[in-house]
Parts: sequence; C-alpha cells; structure tokens
Amino acid sequence: MLLSRTRMMCLLLQIQKLFMKKSFNDYNTEDYLFSCANGLIDLKTGKLLNHDPKYLLTQTSNVELNPEGTCNNFLSFLDDITNSDEKLKDYLQKLVGYCLTVSITERAVFIFYGHGRNGKSTFLRILHELMGDYTKAVNTQTFTDKRSDSVRNDLASLHDARLVATSELGRNGVLDATLIKELTGGDPITCRFLYRENFSFIPKFKLIMAVNQRPSLSVRDQAIWDRIHLIPFVVRIADDKLVAQEQLLALFHLEMSGI
Repeated sequence: MLLSRTRMMCLLLQIQKLFMKKSFNDYNTEDYLFSCANGLIDLKTGKLLNHDPKYLLTQTSNVELNPEGTCNNFLSFLDDITNSDEKLKDYLQKLVGYCLTVSITERAVFIFYGHGRNGKSTFLRILHELMGDYTKAVNTQTFTDKRSDSVRNDLASLHDARLVATSELGRNGVLDATLIKELTGGDPITCRFLYRENFSFIPKFKLIMAVNQRPSLSVRDQAIWDRIHLIPFVVRIADDKLVAQEQLLALFHLEMSGI
C-alpha cells in the first residue's frame, strides 16, 4: 500500500503539471531530496523523511531504503566485473551515489566501454531500477554529430533527470563535441517540447554511455576529452560464471534496498 500511495502522489502531481498554471520549473526543485518507496532521503544528512506533497515531487524510485539491508550478490557481481580491482569498485559505487544527486561538480560524461560479456549493461540496468523516475533512457543519436536541429526537442524531456543513459553509438558514431560541452558546462541550454515554446534549463543529470568501442569526437579538443571519463570494462565473464542478465537482475531486485 505504501508504494501505491507514493506512486499515486507522483501521478497526481504530474496531472497537476498539465492543467495548473504553475510552470514545470516549479516542480522537482528540491535538489537534496530523493524520493523512494518509503520516504524522502535527505541527501545532506542521510535521514529518511516522510513524503509530503508540499515538495511538489513528481518523481520517485520504487526501491525502499533499508540501512540494514545486505547485497551480497551485487557485491560479488562488482568483484567479477572489476576483477576485484578495489579502486574501480570504489569508483563505481561513488558514481552510483553521485547519480542520486543533482551535483554537476565533475562536469563529466561517463563512458563504460569494453566488448560484450563484461557486465556494463547489467550494471546500467541496476542503476535504472535504483533511480526509477529520475533516470531517462535516450536514443544514441541525441549525442552524435548527425543532428542539425537549431532548437532540440529531444533534450526537453531531460530537464529534470538525474541520470541519462544510452548505449552503442555504432561503429562510426561520433560524439557531438559542442553538445557535450554544453551539457557538462553548468550553463543553461535552450530546447522545447514538440509544438511548445522554447525554454531553458541547466542540465543537472549525469550522462552515462555503455559502448563496445571508445568513441571519437567531432572536433579535436583536449578540453572536451578532459570531460569524458572512460571507465574500462575489460573482464570477459567466464563461461562457468555466465548467468543470463534477467536472472541476475532478478537476484539484484531482491537486494535493491541494500544496494
């Protein structure tokens, strides 16, 4: 019942956004609150607060917070995909925490790269489930150098996201260096929804791409490369440890409150 009440509150606020005269910029402005199934996590203190419609939050995660929860299967999975590299494991865990926030201090794009059977897409799907409504999956063409739109409607839906995830750019995929710079610079960008007026917002999401090959950029600019954090997934899971992704995700689903 608790989960359904949380989801219903978010849906009612989403309907309110459509019919009330409030700007959508009035919603989801509590940067240090993260809504989950059993309350609001204060990201500054770690305390769990009660849900309250006064915060005008239309997003939530379906995962309950349980400080006493365990996640042994997930930790074992991290060992496997990092080859027990403690530095890489620590980095990935910090990245998960960073995604919960609206902080953009890193001013970075995170790229998981490596050929198949290495766990990168499974890790990204775990993030999706943890983040719930706070994550958006987008078409890879959004970030390639093939777009010519002067005002982008494909970016409009990202205005309140905390995590944006995409995969494979294709063999000849080239990242749009100018767009990458705009999305990570901390300055407003202008876009619009279809048949709507232009609006501006400051991107506060973390962009994560999962690719098989390291991407290239549309221009040679070291300053842009400095904003791209390449995270190698070089371990190929051995046959005797290989488990279907859906089976793994079912195991991790049971541990989400501990993850």
